Parts: sequence; structure tokens; C-alpha cells
Amino acid sequence: MTDNSITCPSCGTVFPVPEGLNQCFCPNCGRKILCSVPGERSAPRAEYRTGVFTDSATGITAGSAMVPDGYTLTAKYETHKIDEITPFGTTATAVSPDGRMTVGSRYGEHWYHYLINGPLQLASNRKQWKKYMEPEDYLRNVAERIAGTAVTPASGGPIQTRYSVNRSEEAAKLVSRFEENAHISLPNIQCDLRLQNILCESRALLCHYTRNGTAWTILAGADLFGLEYYDASPMGSLNRGMTSVIRLQGRKKKDTGADAPFGHAKDAGKPVDAIEWGAKRLYFAVGPKENEAEVIKNFMTYTATWAQDPALDRQLEQIHANVRVQEQASLQKAMNYAAQSQALNAQRQAQISQTLNQTSDIVMQGYNNRMASQDRISQNWSEAIRGVDSYVTGDGRTVEHSVVSDHVYQNQYGDTIGVSGSLDEIPKDWTEIYKKDGG
Repeated sequence: MTDNSITCPSCGTVFPVPEGLNQCFCPNCGRKILCSVPGERSAPRAEYRTGVFTDSATGITAGSAMVPDGYTLTAKYETHKIDEITPFGTTATAVSPDGRMTVGSRYGEHWYHYLINGPLQLASNRKQWKKYMEPEDYLRNVAERIAGTAVTPASGGPIQTRYSVNRSEEAAKLVSRFEENAHISLPNIQCDLRLQNILCESRALLCHYTRNGTAWTILAGADLFGLEYYDASPMGSLNRGMTSVIRLQGRKKKDTGADAPFGHAKDAGKPVDAIEWGAKRLYFAVGPKENEAEVIKNFMTYTATWAQDPALDRQLEQIHANVRVQEQASLQKAMNYAAQSQALNAQRQAQISQTLNQTSDIVMQGYNNRMASQDRISQNWSEAIRGVDSYVTGDGRTVEHSVVSDHVYQNQYGDTIGVSGSLDEIPKDWTEIYKKDGG
């Protein structure tokens, strides 16, 4: 590096800087850098160095960040089976020589908060269900998980990370992914009318706690994301419909209906069916309270310079691309099934019409000598005309469903639903009932 060059502490890019500037911006990542003072170029800060975090077990490099000189670096590469958002993750930690101060980061977390827990949601992964937490509450929860005890929040606010610097780009990715998923679920919806609120920011919370008689400082930070939307999937619209049915039938249920306060979009008078939320990455720093200034300095330096290894970025993009291909294939399969179902329904309607004609002939020809069975014939006639079959519920009631239904199910409240085709797994609390005539 020449006397007129500088290395970006965030991405490692080396670039020339004209003499006399006291600050500049990296041409690669855009970070603002202090590069000189009037009349003298600034010397590198000896107390910090660029640390490269590599997993000793796998040889995979997690990333790099500025860390205090003399700290021991460790990294861990982990795979996750939750969903396509977090197929793998990394933990990168730097520990002081005496082991009393730590600074680092780890992979993020991803959850959904649904409006109501309808039967159709049993197909979803409960591992990803979590009630939405406001940023400060969430960061306090993160701090307590790290500390292993209750903490007392002292202060908090935004922090600078690569995520927050590229906030507009990250928000655009969230919207793009949402629209892509929504179009796969419901190809004809207008997604921009259904996306109610977007959260995309990096924040940290400073807390205190006591352990073994020693006062400690802990900083917990996160690259937060959140999407609030309604009717963005068949699940959302069906749950809303089921909630309306429950309300009309006068049954009391937890206040989770369409008019219940839910999400930030309620301030605009708009309903929310789900909040998809979490953190892209978590950051932390711990140390004795007497060293709080140093703990804060280490934390802010680390978060501002942390950069995931480019190879992992490329790996993640490839995984997401593969998932999108699979989702498109699933959509095509669903569309093919819908077309087949439509053709089958048309065939069944033709059969119904033929049955009506045959029934009419039988009734007219056998009227005089079948007076004893008039009630049964009338009932069959009525059902055939209306295209329904009668079913007997568990409590002895008779209900009718379209002949298009192959199976009919009843829940604990006595509600019934007809299904064309068959279900691989009957939802919890629903049991199958059968035709009145034993068919």
C-alpha cells in the first residue's frame, strides 16, 4: 500500500486517497472512514486489528471484523433445517486474554405470528410460531438468553452495521421475496395492497446484571426485519372466514378475530393476518461493568465492521435460487391439479344430469306400485335435483353436502366441511362422517 492509499476496515478494499482529506468513503461498500487529520495522515489504531473467523472443524471462514488486539478468535459453522431463510448460520466470537470480555455475533432467527390458530395451520411448523416482540423487548430477551439470567435495560438505540447501511436494498429484498411468495400462493392478488408494514433496522440494547456478586454489562444487538400482511396466503383468507363463522354462530373464542388489535398496521385501521419477523444476525458483547466503556467500544467497532465471507453469501443466494425453482414447480403442480379437478367436476355434473333423467323415468313408471317407498324416492329426488348427499353427524343430526364432496368431516363444535379428493392427514379435532344411506 502506498502512502496515499487506505484499507477499508469493513470490506478490506484498498483504494487511493488524496492528501489533505480527513474523511473519505469506501468505493466498494460506501463506509465512511476517518483517513487523516490536518497536516498529518492518521496512523492505524494499534489496539484493533482485522480478525478473520474460521471454523477449525470445517475450515469454513465465517467472516471478518475489527477486534481488540490479543483477543482469541473462534468460529462455528452450523446447518439449520428450519426453512430456506436460515439454511445455515455462523457464530464468530472474540474473547479477551483473561476471559472476562467477549464480543461476537451469530446467525439470526425467523418466526411467524399468526392472527388465529385455525385447523389448517397444523400443517405449518410450530417451531417457527412466536408472538411478535417489539425491538426493545426482543433485544432484552436476547440479552437474557446470553447472560443466563434477568437483566436490567439501561439504554438503547440504532447501530451501524452493513445491514443498516444497505437498509433500502435489504427492504427491497424483503418486499421482493414477499411478493414472490404471495404470487406463488395466490397468483392473481395485488401484493402491494396486502403488505401493511415493513421493519428493517439495526438496533442494540445495553443492559446490566449481577452474577456471583460481580456487576456485568451486556450489549445485545440485531439486524431486525419484519413484514406485516393480510390475506397473503390461502391460510390467511380461510382463517379470516372461519373466524367470521365462529362469530356468527355466537361461539366465544379468544379475542383473535379480524377486528382484534394485531400488528402496527392497526394504527392505520388495516387488518393484519400475519407478521413475519426476526433478525438477520445477532450481535453481543459482555464484560465487567467497571469496563463498560471498553465493552461498548468493542461492540460498536465489531458491529460496524463485521462482514460475512463472500463465499457464504454466494452459497445462500444459490440456496434461495434453488428454493424458488422448487416453489415454481410446486405452483405448476397445483395448477395442473386444479385443471384436472375442474375436468373431473364437469364429468360429475354430466353424471348427475344423467342420474336425474334416470330417476325421473323410474319415479314415473313405478309410481302406482311403489307408494310404500314414496318418502324415500322423494328424498332421493330432492337430493339429486340439488346435487347433494345426506350425512349423519356424531350427534345424530342430518346435514347435506354437494355430491362433488368425496369426504365430509366434523369438528368438536359440530361444524362440517366437504372435501373433494382426499387428505393425506386429517387435521386435528376433525373426524370423518358418512352418508345417511351407508354409501
